[in-house]
Amino acid sequence: MPISAHTAPIGTSNGRVETAGWERHGCKVGDQRKIDRVAAHQYGVVSSVQASRAGFDQSAVHRRLESGTWLRMCSGVYALASAPPKWERQMTAAILSRPRAIAGENSAAYLHRLDGFGPGKPVIIVPWSASGRSTIARVVRTVFFSSVGRDRQLGIPTTNLAETLLGIARHVDRERLEHLLDDALAAGKVTLEDFDPILDRIEGGRVKGTRPIRELVIERSANSPQVGSSYLERLLIRLLEGSDVPEWVAEFPFSVRGEPARVDFYIPVWRLVVEADGRRWHTRKADFESDRRRDNELATRGIQVLRFSYQMLKSEPEQCLATIRETGLVRRANTFG
Repeated sequence: MPISAHTAPIGTSNGRVETAGWERHGCKVGDQRKIDRVAAHQYGVVSSVQASRAGFDQSAVHRRLESGTWLRMCSGVYALASAPPKWERQMTAAILSRPRAIAGENSAAYLHRLDGFGPGKPVIIVPWSASGRSTIARVVRTVFFSSVGRDRQLGIPTTNLAETLLGIARHVDRERLEHLLDDALAAGKVTLEDFDPILDRIEGGRVKGTRPIRELVIERSANSPQVGSSYLERLLIRLLEGSDVPEWVAEFPFSVRGEPARVDFYIPVWRLVVEADGRRWHTRKADFESDRRRDNELATRGIQVLRFSYQMLKSEPEQCLATIRETGLVRRANTFG
């Protein structure tokens, strides 16, 4: 929440600024109460433009800096000395240092409280024509600035959550990005429709580092192609045939709590189930609870379940086979032990 910069300005008496000495030197002091009201909604930070609108000329600003009443954050941006030196103050100063700037990437992720992101050097998004240099922030320039989705978090202008996930896609691995996206979707903090303008904008891979988020969103879309179960079964059969994995059975029937059920592959000697999951994200979400109930029921019978995604079977078949083999050998050793 916005903080109050201070209750009574330094050098005041009953809220009235003592300005006589400064006015005798021809200094245009300005309206301290007005600047206090502005600063109270900006974590104690004001820009030179806001100071000028409140009636402070350069001499008045200089005197406050000399007296320590104000602190220079960067060129054209000041903080009231009475304001707590919090990260939000630094972030606000960075935003005020550039016209139209908003928080982005890691800073936006922290403001949106995404898991694993903390306060760090402020990151601001600005139009391509703006300067990319800053002493207090990392500046990201974009030609798509006018179409970037916006939000406010803790009173600070920032990219919306969909744009934030796009921004951090360049800096985190795919697995972590997928975790963050699915958590946000499950919590209702973002929808797949929020990504529509982003997908239109990055169509054709024109923006470096955006491929992972594009693939993950399309994969979760109701319009994305579904990987057929028969195709996945062929991938697994191709994996198991000719290997040293013991005899296995496809489409093995089970009874779970009195209800008939089937598993993709069962290896009896290892009491091991192998499942291939090629369902759409929406279907996986809907079936999550029933799948876990079945897995837990099988666990009570001493049967372990391994699950492999389409991407794993397609891109890492040898690793999938090694996982099956090593799991089976460990289970056999434990059983005979």
